[in-house]
Amino acid sequence: MSTTSMTFRAQEELVERLERLAKATDRTRSWHMEKALARYLELQSWQVEHIRQGLADMEAGRVVGHDRVESWLKNWGTGREGEPPL
Repeated sequence: MSTTSMTFRAQEELVERLERLAKATDRTRSWHMEKALARYLELQSWQVEHIRQGLADMEAGRVVGHDRVESWLKNWGTGREGEPPL
């Protein structure tokens, strides 16, 4: 797998923390940055995809009205909770 260099600005405190982590784990700062970036992109991509799916559901009319959800939530813990509205 090929790699490329990146340059960016970071708060001094973050760089110092990264340096301490690199020393403590006997890994390079670059190694930690690549792992952190990969995890960040994975999480953000997951979130964006789920937002897109939710918007598609909304546009297709696959929604539950606020009143139905509110009514269901008011019964939580009362023994009359019932099934969640679909």
